[in-house]
Amino acid sequence: MKTLMFAIAATSAFALSATPVVSDVVIEQRNSRTVKVTYNLSEDAVVTVDFLTNATAEVWASIGGKNVTHVWGDCNRLVKGSGPHTLYWAPEKSWGAQFADTFSVKAEVKAWAVDAPPDYMVVDLCAEKTVRYYASADFLPDGGVTNSIYKTDRLVLRKIPAKGVTWRMGSPTGEMGKKQSEDNWNGWETPHYVTLTEDFYLGVYELTRRQCIDRIPAGYYWNTEAVPYLEDDPMRPVAGNRYVGAMTYKAMRGITKLWPGDGHDVAEDCALDRLRKKTGVDFDLPTEAQWEFACRAGTGSALYNGKELSANDGVNEGLEDIAWYKGNAGVRMHVVGELKPNAFGLYDMLGNVCEYCLDRITGRGDIGSDSVVDPKGSTADTKYRIARGGFYSGDAFYSRSATRQNYSSYENAESAIGFRLWAPAIAK
Repeated sequence: MKTLMFAIAATSAFALSATPVVSDVVIEQRNSRTVKVTYNLSEDAVVTVDFLTNATAEVWASIGGKNVTHVWGDCNRLVKGSGPHTLYWAPEKSWGAQFADTFSVKAEVKAWAVDAPPDYMVVDLCAEKTVRYYASADFLPDGGVTNSIYKTDRLVLRKIPAKGVTWRMGSPTGEMGKKQSEDNWNGWETPHYVTLTEDFYLGVYELTRRQCIDRIPAGYYWNTEAVPYLEDDPMRPVAGNRYVGAMTYKAMRGITKLWPGDGHDVAEDCALDRLRKKTGVDFDLPTEAQWEFACRAGTGSALYNGKELSANDGVNEGLEDIAWYKGNAGVRMHVVGELKPNAFGLYDMLGNVCEYCLDRITGRGDIGSDSVVDPKGSTADTKYRIARGGFYSGDAFYSRSATRQNYSSYENAESAIGFRLWAPAIAK
């Protein structure tokens, strides 16, 4: 029987962001190569643009995000200062032969509050503090989110609409796959209601080797001569391997600044510290509640495609097109983003590699059945951290939305644990 997740919008309890105002939009259609748009802005805001045409009908309609990818100037970024601003569009490069000087085209400029930015954030890892924002995946340049550039030279993150939502975390009694873990960890997945008070960004993909090792850099490496099966694919997840160099929780975040006591502070010169200094974005890891909310994407079933497991191990039809696990992975990591994403557009939330969360873990029954707001995990002095999502060499029961695992955050590294980056939904 399918179990539904109850989602309750609690917007009345949370203040809504004020919306900046755009006015006096003027489009100057110079020629097929450059279109100039000027506008006035009431305050600092993230600005996006769409172009509309009535070339084939009296009704104005968007030309589609994929045709608005060659824009520059005061657009797709945090624009500071009230008053006049200018953006440019090269229709010949994105709209191509469909563009004609005789077409009627108008610009639809939208301003987003600094604390309510657009759905997609893209960070250029080959430049200093270059952050761009897009209203939807359709507007992402270079062919969209599946382009390998978003797995190598750029980070792409999706805003998760969690603010003011109450939902059920954990798994119900009798969920296939739960019994095996519950036998060892009583109360490990106790269902309870959680309210998250803020939206947040989460990586569309697991952090890859190229992004972490070559672009941050994180100070670690892959010795493919020692372990040939790892190959040298830069688009596989970065993870630990105790024999050939490792990417541990300690290397990523450090252990001198501990969650939740030190909040989102991280250790000097750890991978996240380097990434923050390079990009200007306050990257971190998600809490496990944020992770599970993003993984489920509105579902209450064991899997985020609305399906349940058919068995604890072996081949499971429900997992085949969404997760790399023991039944289909060939006992190896895969390039990120090869299978189907969840409803939020996040890939590999189940399978491929587990993903470290911020939360410390103390053991059996560490979560109860009481409703909680923004849970942060244990404050106990322990080196263990929660990892979520299952892994390529694990049985099917690990690859469920509710499955929790605990691993050391210190020197030990596991080849099946990686990272997915989190960032606050605050424009930078």
